[in-house]
Parts: sequence; C-alpha cells; structure tokens
Amino acid sequence: QLDYTESFGKKFDDIPKADFMKMTVRPDNLGGLLDCIHVIGTSKFEKHSDDKADGHHQVYVTYRRWTDMDKKVVEAEGEGLLIMTHHYSKINGEWKLSGTTPHGRLGDLKLDKVF
Repeated sequence: QLDYTESFGKKFDDIPKADFMKMTVRPDNLGGLLDCIHVIGTSKFEKHSDDKADGHHQVYVTYRRWTDMDKKVVEAEGEGLLIMTHHYSKINGEWKLSGTTPHGRLGDLKLDKVF
C-alpha cells in the first residue's frame, strides 16, 4: 500500500512493483528531470505480528527539478523534514517493504511545483 494522501491526495491499496516503477522512474520524474536526496535520521520499529511490522523513520528530503537534462537551470526546489512510515511484511522468511506513508512535513517542500 502506498498512501500519499497527505502529500498528493493519492492512495494505492495494491500496486504491483512494475507499475510503481513506471509511475515514478521516467524522464520527467525520478531518474530524469527530478533529483532527490533522502537522509534518514532516527528510526523506531513496531512489530505487530510475526509477519507484520512498521518502521517510523525521520527523513530530511531535498528535491530539485531541472528545466532540461543539462541540469544547469533549476525550475523548482524544496526541502523539509518528515516522518516516513514503512510497512514491512515477512514473505517466505524474509522481511520485505510492503508499503509507505509519509507524514507531517516541516519545511518548504513545494510539492506542487517540484512534482
């Protein structure tokens, strides 16, 4: 589950990995005109059952959108601090990321301009 309700007003209850990659990694987004840095601070984990857990991570993020692939002129940029909740599921004995939910942004991310 990807819950970007607070950030973009979108929630995906069940999205295949290939569809997620197609949605995010493209020439006008990550891997193209959009650069990002995520610095993880402290983390706290909660185990809900033998096969479900959440990790709450303090993350400082910076985003920079370029006008073209030469990456000489910045079109928009933003930065901020948030708590990212990652949902984990144990599948075939291995813990896997099964969802993500960003919460409470501090700073000036300018998501409407960057994305």
